[in-house]
Amino acid sequence: MATSDVAGFIASALVLLTFAMRDMRLLRATAICSNVAFIVYSGVNWLLPVLALHVMLLPLNILRLRELTTAPSDTEVTRR
Repeated sequence: MATSDVAGFIASALVLLTFAMRDMRLLRATAICSNVAFIVYSGVNWLLPVLALHVMLLPLNILRLRELTTAPSDTEVTRR
């Protein structure tokens, strides 16, 4: 099995894991790892549609994770 195939299987497994997540922060972190793995996989195999998709999704997932980690929690909002 080629190294690029391993990257593809890892990326696919990470996507599958995101569907099992309940915690949004963990989901976004896993999605970021999946994006990176798919960028490696599609870059090595020159799969332009997959590469373009994950290059666009990576900053979006980073932004959403940053929003989740910097936003006040629900308990903080209700205490005010």
